Amino acid sequence: MIRSLMPIFLLKWYRLRKKKLRNTELEGQRKQGNVLTKNDLLKQFKEIGIQQGDSLLVHSSLSKIGFVENGAKDVVDALLLAVGSNGNLLMPNSPNASFQLEYIRTLELFDVINTPSKLGAVSEYFRKLPGSLRSAHPTEPVSCIGPDADWFTKDHFGNETPYNSNSPFYKLYEKNGKILYLGVTLDNAGTNLHTLEDAVDDFKFQVYFPELFDVNVKMAND
Repeated sequence: MIRSLMPIFLLKWYRLRKKKLRNTELEGQRKQGNVLTKNDLLKQFKEIGIQQGDSLLVHSSLSKIGFVENGAKDVVDALLLAVGSNGNLLMPNSPNASFQLEYIRTLELFDVINTPSKLGAVSEYFRKLPGSLRSAHPTEPVSCIGPDADWFTKDHFGNETPYNSNSPFYKLYEKNGKILYLGVTLDNAGTNLHTLEDAVDDFKFQVYFPELFDVNVKMAND
């Protein structure tokens, strides 16, 4: 509630302050030798039940999981190894880290290829990898690497809501997929819960703002 009432400039200041404090803490971990490697991460992913062939959607915060030897690269490499070449790795990469209503009111263009993710270093690194396909929804795009990447991402464009049956979020359920919260909680990465709201006919609570917005989208093949 406090976050929803906080002015945008104060929210940005608060987040910047938290980031600086966290970076100082991470540097301290590095100096003490508390460093996670790709192999450390891969071992932990396997221990929690991630398997070859899984379809796995990951919400992440690099700074919250500790000092990682090669940063986002090690995290993504370990995740790709965990699901294997026959699995699918998905990551939300919204271009907005604040309130979607404020964002959509001022959005001039969403560029599928070039608009960066604002959901952290791991999602941005993953988005730019060769073979990573990004869905074309302007508020809640998702990138995917895997044999079903085209199927997961291709129908997200042109939908009034980002979580309906055409979305990668919904298709993850159809694949009996898994969701990994890596350094985050439902409080700041609860997008998949909205899939349930869209799936229920005549959901009794008002979820969406009643106004519709037209958005310019530059597609990957434009």
